[in-house]
Amino acid sequence: MKLAVIADTHGAFRPLFEQHKDKIAEANLVCILGDMYRLEVQLLYDFVKVPIIAIHGNHDVEDTYSGMDIYMLHQSSVMLSNGLVVAGFEGSSKYKPSQVYGFTQDESIEECIKIPICDILVCHDGPLGYCGDIHDVAHCGLKGITDYINRVQPKILFYGHHHKNRNYKIGNTDCYNVYELGIFDIEDGKVVNYTGYNL
Repeated sequence: MKLAVIADTHGAFRPLFEQHKDKIAEANLVCILGDMYRLEVQLLYDFVKVPIIAIHGNHDVEDTYSGMDIYMLHQSSVMLSNGLVVAGFEGSSKYKPSQVYGFTQDESIEECIKIPICDILVCHDGPLGYCGDIHDVAHCGLKGITDYINRVQPKILFYGHHHKNRNYKIGNTDCYNVYELGIFDIEDGKVVNYTGYNL
């Protein structure tokens, strides 16, 4: 399976799309990790001929994905044709009162319990303790995601929000922080090839 993962384009998707649309076109599935403008999502939606799954980012508005046949994965799951189950969790650590898609650490612990058991977890934010300074409220990660990974041990975690391309392991879970565009080849629940693309 070839997966295109897109995150945190913040209005800069069109030039990225024009440079790499041939690679996006090869994907069997597209996953949006949030923080794309509605017009960017529409451009992608009109181009691809494969399913799109998505979760909201902390900067998204409620109608970012409305009117498009995109499967929203927050606290829900879908089984792919290869038998892998993908589940999701939206938003980030809450750092301002007006934030629609945000959670305190305690809220994240409570809400992440509701994520179905999965093979692949897709989130906007990452796990607390693995994203950088735990005192940076906007970019510290979520304790609920860390607890879920430790408890469930999904095969793969994809997340955005931190504007980095990096990967590491938590127990048996391969974790990928994706910024802008990542193309992944997945076989038997493992990433066998990965390339990140940025402007």
